[in-house]
Amino acid sequence: MKARTGPRFISDADLPAQLTNLYANRTVDKILYLRADEGIEYSRVEQALEIARKAGVRVVGAIAEQERAPRTEH
Repeated sequence: MKARTGPRFISDADLPAQLTNLYANRTVDKILYLRADEGIEYSRVEQALEIARKAGVRVVGAIAEQERAPRTEH
């Protein structure tokens, strides 16, 4: 599994240390915004959430992309 922090990808092995470093200095906003690819297995999402929780993340916000309805003209 690879997680994105900004535009770069992080390997499974590096994810715990990267998240720990990222959230260690934050005192208030320990929020992680998560957007998973539609083809990913849910168990991978759960695994990433567990790693994030152990790294100090306290709130997870899920980002969902919505399809826009076609615009109709009146």
